[in-house]
Amino acid sequence: MAQVQDRRLLDAHDIAAQHRAILDAVRDHDGDLASRLLHDHLGSAEERLVDALSD
Repeated sequence: MAQVQDRRLLDAHDIAAQHRAILDAVRDHDGDLASRLLHDHLGSAEERLVDALSD
């Protein structure tokens, strides 16, 4: 993740907000929401990384 952050593909505040939302869903025992948020989080990270590596 540090390499991705160094490339400025991620905004630290956005990532913290995504992590917080995932943790909140887990804390609230909402597995469906946590799963969906984690899937979206990882999917968007993958897309940004693939795009950056394609440049």
